[in-house]
Amino acid sequence: MKVRSLISLLVLFGLLLNAGGALAQLGGGQQLGDKTLKFDKEKFIAKVKETQLGAGILDGYAAVIINKDGNIVAEAAGGMAIRGDGKGYKDALMTTSTPNDIGSDFKMLSFITLLSHFEKRAAKNPANTVEKQLNESILPYLPKAWRAWVVAPPDKDSAAAQATARIAKTTFAQLMSHKSGFRPLSLPKGTPTSPFNYIDVGIQQANIGVRSYSNFNASVLTYLWPRLMDPARADQIEAQIAGGKVANNNHEVYGKLYGDFFENWMQKNVFDVIQPGIRPSCDPAVDFPKRNPSVTFARYYETPLGAVNPQYWSEKDKNYGCHAQGGYYLSMRQLAAFMANYQASSVLVSDKVRKMMYDDSTGTTQDARLGWSNTMASAFATKNFGVNRIPWHGGDAFGHTAIVQLPGGFIAVGTINGVGSGGTIAQGLKDAWGVAVQSNFE
Repeated sequence: MKVRSLISLLVLFGLLLNAGGALAQLGGGQQLGDKTLKFDKEKFIAKVKETQLGAGILDGYAAVIINKDGNIVAEAAGGMAIRGDGKGYKDALMTTSTPNDIGSDFKMLSFITLLSHFEKRAAKNPANTVEKQLNESILPYLPKAWRAWVVAPPDKDSAAAQATARIAKTTFAQLMSHKSGFRPLSLPKGTPTSPFNYIDVGIQQANIGVRSYSNFNASVLTYLWPRLMDPARADQIEAQIAGGKVANNNHEVYGKLYGDFFENWMQKNVFDVIQPGIRPSCDPAVDFPKRNPSVTFARYYETPLGAVNPQYWSEKDKNYGCHAQGGYYLSMRQLAAFMANYQASSVLVSDKVRKMMYDDSTGTTQDARLGWSNTMASAFATKNFGVNRIPWHGGDAFGHTAIVQLPGGFIAVGTINGVGSGGTIAQGLKDAWGVAVQSNFE
């Protein structure tokens, strides 16, 4: 297919999507004081299509924005989810229903689910508040053999032993705020990395309490999940590991046992419960073709033109199971559906917990945020909404994605399947929201 013809097709597709793509119109408007906040859907769509969220000329992009009631108020998509190569891959357009690798944005789903669990616990026992649980040590929830290693590290070097022992004081709040002290590992070249390596290497005292993004802050949740959610099943998994004399760093066995539990629990207790329900996948090439109807998912391209080397990620294949830190494929409609249940109901968390996750009042409270990995400035938001910083989370893997919590009760999600960044997508979503609400302040 010639580039000129392809671009014409994309333009036509964009017009069709604009004409009928929205699931729900803005009902009643958002409130800004006593003023009804208007949202211009067409301006949002036009801005997304103008910037393509930083995507290249043929790269696919998709964006969805919801209001405080959880309704989709605008969506836009364009470009190619798959570029035909004459060797089996056929052209497929990117839509807001096309799954893409959301990378580390899945951390937000894991963190929100953890807070949901804490809030349900607190409802049964008011003395066990969400705040109290956040400040609880993660140690009792680690796999049994890992707990023993932390309590009595067999390292000969005392400094190394102390670094491992510090994990006993790591709290859930520290994980969610990326202040646990865990850092990327510096292992000898060729050393396979397993989650246990983070336990063994431990934490340096100087790093505790200092915000520094670490993948392990979320990936460790996979190994806490059985003890948190189903202690009886956790006992069974630990007995299976002990019976098989499985080494602590055997990522294949640990990854599968804990990853399978995490995957199944999340689908049954979260993704099947929210409305509408969703079915993400961490093994897209195997899972999506088996569905009825089969699902076309986006491939990742490192070049703006051509169909060379389409890539995708299988967390289940590469890391032996699904995990809390990422590797899931979701469409932007699916991601928006989850965030709608977070934003507009008590299915996941209450308004109290949502406010606990981000307080914009001061620099100190902004830095204490839970879940949200980043914040960004907006002169428009500061002037018209009194908002100092806008929280967002990015995912960068075999695709780039962002989730942005915007003033006025809006949440926007966006993705691309080519070279770019979650930060660029977040800026693009913020700018598109800005032009959509601009008329309220003219």
